[in-house]
Amino acid sequence: MEQKKWSFLISHIFEIAEPIFYQLKPADISLHYFFKQKKYLGATDRRIISETIYEAIRTLPRIELQLKQQNLGQNLTVPVSLYAALSCKHKPDSIQNIISSLLNYPQHLWRKIDKAVEKEYEPTSEIEKIAYQTAFPTWFVQQLLQSYSVDEVIQMLTILNQNAKVHLRVNTYLATPDAVTDALQKEGITAQKGNLCPETLIVEHRKPIFTTQTYKKGWIELQDEGSQVVAWLVNPKPGKTVLDACAGGGGKTLHIATLMKGKGTVFAYEIDPQRFGNIKQRIRRSQLQNIRLLDTVQKFEAFKQAYTGKVDYVLIDAPCSASGTLRRNPDLKLRLSPEDIERLPNVQLEILQTYQSFVRVGGRLIYVTCSIFEKENQSVVDKFLQFNTNFSPLSVEQVVAEIQLPVDISRLKRLVQNKMYLQLLPHVHDTDGFFIAVLERIR
Repeated sequence: MEQKKWSFLISHIFEIAEPIFYQLKPADISLHYFFKQKKYLGATDRRIISETIYEAIRTLPRIELQLKQQNLGQNLTVPVSLYAALSCKHKPDSIQNIISSLLNYPQHLWRKIDKAVEKEYEPTSEIEKIAYQTAFPTWFVQQLLQSYSVDEVIQMLTILNQNAKVHLRVNTYLATPDAVTDALQKEGITAQKGNLCPETLIVEHRKPIFTTQTYKKGWIELQDEGSQVVAWLVNPKPGKTVLDACAGGGGKTLHIATLMKGKGTVFAYEIDPQRFGNIKQRIRRSQLQNIRLLDTVQKFEAFKQAYTGKVDYVLIDAPCSASGTLRRNPDLKLRLSPEDIERLPNVQLEILQTYQSFVRVGGRLIYVTCSIFEKENQSVVDKFLQFNTNFSPLSVEQVVAEIQLPVDISRLKRLVQNKMYLQLLPHVHDTDGFFIAVLERIR
C-alpha cells in the first residue's frame, strides 16, 4: 500500500482511538458511528481500521509492561500499541514516519520504543509472566489465580484473546433447527449444531446474519450458547409467570417466552428503559405474544402491587464485570478495574435482596452473571443465603432433570452432572463465561 494511503488510514485510526482508548467508550459502538460519519471509507479501509484498533486493544497490557521495563511513560502505551498493530501489516520505518508527523515523536524516542517492543520481556513474578504471555492486566491475572490454577488461567485468557464464533438461537416457536440450517445454507451460510443446547447453531466464520431472510422472518437470534443455557436452567413451565428483572436487550426474555410455548407471561424490566434497545422490534419479529414490557415507572409500580410474593420464576441477570464476554468485547480490558471487582458484589447482593420479594413460596430465584470472577458469583450467592434463610439452593443437575420438553437435552445433562451451581468457561465450553445459581423459596 502506498505511503499516501497509509497516512490517510493512520490518521483515521488515531482519530477513532481517542473515544475508545482515552474516553473509554465501547469500541463497537464508537466504530459504528465513526464509519457512519465517514461514508467515504471503503470496506477494505473499514476492515483495516477495525482490525488495527482491536489488535491494539488485545495487546495493550503487554505493550504497557514492555514500556514500563524500559522506563517509558504510560502516555506512550496507546500510540505504541497502535504502532505495533500497524507494523504487522506495513514497514515499521514508514509507520514511524507517519506517526511522527502526527505526534512529533523524535528519532531518539523511536529508538527507545523499538528497543522496548523488540527486547525480550523479563517478568519479575509469576503473575507478571502470565500477564505478559496472555496480554492481560496483572490485577486481572491476580484475581483469577484466587480461584483457578496457573494452567487454567493461561488457557482461559488465551481463549479470551481470540474472536468468538457466531452463536445463533433458533426461535422454535416458528421453526426447527433443521429448517433453519437448510434456510441459512440456501443463503450461503453454513451452520453446525451447538455443543450444549438443542436449539443452538454455530457459524464458524462471521457472516452478515442480520441481512438474511432467515433472521428477518424471526427464525433466529444472535445469542451466545452460554446465555441460552440460562433459560434452560430457569426451566419455565407454560402458563407460569416469569420476571426478567434485569432484561437488557431481551435475549433471555425471548428465549424464556419461547420455552413457555407462548403461554403464561414473561415480564421484562429494566431500571433504565434505554437498555431495552430494540426489544420491541425483536418481540414483533419473534411473533411471541406472552411478553410484557415494564418500561415505565408506573407499569413497574403496578406490577409490584399485583405480583409481590406471587411470581413463579425471578431471573436476576445481574450487572457484572462481563469478564466472561471478553472474546466479544475485548475493549473491556480498557474499562475494567480492580475497584470494579470489589464494588460489584455489593451491587449484585443488593439487587438480589430487592427482587427476592417477588418470588412466591415454592418459586425460584435464578442468579446469573457473565463473569469469571468468583467474587461476583458463588460468594454473592453464599452471602444472600446467609441473610435469607427462606431460600435454599437447588442443584442445576436437579433442575435439568425436571425438564420435560420433547427435545434431546443429553448434552445439557452431562454438563450439569454432579453440580450445585454452573460455571461456564470459554476455554472449557466454548461459550462466554457464565455463572448460574437456582434458589428456591421454601417459606
